[in-house]
Amino acid sequence: MLHFHAPDNRRIGQRIHTQAPVKVAISKKPFWLFLLRPEFSGSLSDISVQGMQLTLKQPIPQGASLKIWVQVEYQSKVYNLILRGEVMWSKPGQDPGTFLAGIKLTHLSSPAMQVWAASTLDEIRDFIH
Repeated sequence: MLHFHAPDNRRIGQRIHTQAPVKVAISKKPFWLFLLRPEFSGSLSDISVQGMQLTLKQPIPQGASLKIWVQVEYQSKVYNLILRGEVMWSKPGQDPGTFLAGIKLTHLSSPAMQVWAASTLDEIRDFIH
């Protein structure tokens, strides 16, 4: 479940720092054979309406298409969402054995993405006011 913290800076598209579990899988070739598609567990570092930063124990290649499983609370209901995204950048984290990845969310008209956007916007409004 997402738990939010006030952001440290302002970027295009307000971001919220969080620590929430996430699971991702690379969903397209040429990065993995479909039957051998690995799944990774990690955590969200920050989120916005259109993206997120992940902290993982394995590197994920830039350009990879992902399936992302995350749980959010919105209007007093808990949603288990499956989102889609693309790895825009990937680099080693500050802690040894960790890796960071910047994800641009795709499939913006999907029902899961609409719940994600609405819940994220609610949290951003709460921090601004």
